Amino acid sequence: MSRWLWCPLLHGVILPVRSPKVAKLYQTIWMEEGSPLMVYSLRQKAALEQATGLPVELGMTYGEPSIKSGLEALKARGCEKILVLPLYPQYSGTTTAAVFDKLAKSVKQDPSLPELRFINSYYDENAYIEHWRNQWKRTGHKMANRTCYCVHTMAFRSVTLTTATLIQRIV
Repeated sequence: MSRWLWCPLLHGVILPVRSPKVAKLYQTIWMEEGSPLMVYSLRQKAALEQATGLPVELGMTYGEPSIKSGLEALKARGCEKILVLPLYPQYSGTTTAAVFDKLAKSVKQDPSLPELRFINSYYDENAYIEHWRNQWKRTGHKMANRTCYCVHTMAFRSVTLTTATLIQRIV
């Protein structure tokens, strides 16, 4: 859709109608410390930093803290080699690739580019699978010996691009 059609539609119809509804829904899940996404992301960051003893920063594709600010914070902490781990276990053009695009844009003009490594998927790593298996067992989940696969807000086109690989791994 062209921008001259999209902007009036977005600002004249979608946002005025959707925003109050979404705000009410967010109130039901909001935490004392703030947004659940931010609260859990910061907890995860702290736990990973404690477990590894390495500097860890949070960077979001859309919102703050941004990927650029995360990279700047790591550089300020003296990091010369940076591992980028999107929190999506499976690769998708709408998620993982978007992180890579923001990362590339963030370092494009950087005169002191650090060494970067990018993990594009880890859904089939034994440690990841074992972690979730143990989580399910620990919580008493009755399906602990079965694989559960969930697709969240992925466009059908994106799902079909990677379905064959995912199904082979899941089955």
